[in-house]
Amino acid sequence: MVFLGEPRTAHGAEARDPGPGLLLPMAVLAAGCAVVGLAPALLVGRMGGALATLTGLPEAALAPTLAPVLASLERVSLGALALLVVTGLLALGRRRLLAGRPVESAVTWDCGYARPGARMQYTASSFARPLTLLFGGLLRTRTRRVAPAGPFPGQAALATETPDVFREALFRPAFQLASGVLGRLRWLQRGHVQLYVLYVLLTLVALLVWKLR
Repeated sequence: MVFLGEPRTAHGAEARDPGPGLLLPMAVLAAGCAVVGLAPALLVGRMGGALATLTGLPEAALAPTLAPVLASLERVSLGALALLVVTGLLALGRRRLLAGRPVESAVTWDCGYARPGARMQYTASSFARPLTLLFGGLLRTRTRRVAPAGPFPGQAALATETPDVFREALFRPAFQLASGVLGRLRWLQRGHVQLYVLYVLLTLVALLVWKLR
């Protein structure tokens, strides 16, 4: 939803690509992902020493287990290489077909409107609506609406909110209970170092008595 439709805020409208200093680390990570995807056997084949250290087995004992895995990964590499070749050929053919033809760009979600805006386009709630309806009993989505009234309604509104089930039903009550219980023990925290040293001393004495019992 970040990349679809018109900008919804001034920050989105003014967003620009970052400089080379931020793009270079991402390019390095992307290149690493490409190498792992195109040559996984090369990477897995170098993991014999690490596997031997983790399992305590010699590398020679791991070789029969790794052999079929490496063979499968080599087929994956050949398939990925073939896919890249086909993609490159399709891109080259598209470029040749469009050579000399005018290529124009248009806004997303035009839908025939002369001046589309952010209020006309789909939102994340619109895309998630089928799933929230399917799991409505669990998600408990809250809907706030102002229905249009009259032949020429002045305003109408619809807003949905899907709270985090675990946060609202589990974590928030648990932390509130713990906060209430610990709040009752706040009288122990007086802010005097001498009192804290006394607590430590009493704890040590209790542990010694329990150990020597």
